[in-house]
Amino acid sequence: KGQVDPIKYPNIGSSIKTVWEDEGPSTLFTGWLPTYLGNFVAGGALYTVTEITRRYLSEAAGVDAVTLEVPIILIAAAIAATFGSVIVCPFEA
Repeated sequence: KGQVDPIKYPNIGSSIKTVWEDEGPSTLFTGWLPTYLGNFVAGGALYTVTEITRRYLSEAAGVDAVTLEVPIILIAAAIAATFGSVIVCPFEA
């Protein structure tokens, strides 16, 4: 709202107070449920993809998996983050 009317909403504190008084407290919570559910699903997908990828890479590394533990985790996390971004992006619009 501060971008729409910077005179009426000059800073975050007065903006919250103005919205609370003009529109009621429920306005401050508009849209929280879809955001929560989207982040919950995305977090579950990220964890799942990270673990599956980590296990696959650990098996592929064989006996060297112990010495390559950190790179394997970082690669698995990068793959999961890319996958998660592709899944979540359409729902962010």
